[in-house]
Amino acid sequence: MTSIDQLFDTAIAALESQTEKSINPNTDMCQYRGPHGTKCLFGHMIADEHYEKVTDKFSTPVSDPKVLESIFASTGVDLRYTSLVNEINNLQAIHDHKWKPGQPFRPLIPEHLQLKIWGEVIT
Repeated sequence: MTSIDQLFDTAIAALESQTEKSINPNTDMCQYRGPHGTKCLFGHMIADEHYEKVTDKFSTPVSDPKVLESIFASTGVDLRYTSLVNEINNLQAIHDHKWKPGQPFRPLIPEHLQLKIWGEVIT
């Protein structure tokens, strides 16, 4: 079974390997899955068979039960019942508004969230 730190390590590595953000070309808003195979941080946590296109239609937050269920079904990690549940929208906003391709993602995460995910802080 995947742990929370492994889940985020894998998603962050996949995110950082992209040369562009997962942006809807019609709205310029981030989305879980974008053109050219791009995905947002949480989009990398959702397997193809659990991805529902409807999640990108209305800027659905990651805290939406359908999104969290898709992550759980894909990874076995249930973010609904962790100490992160109230903060995952903040992580999504960090991705959407602060992260730029080619930039490390984890240092953008506030220290208290890094401690919750990894038990240590990287700056």
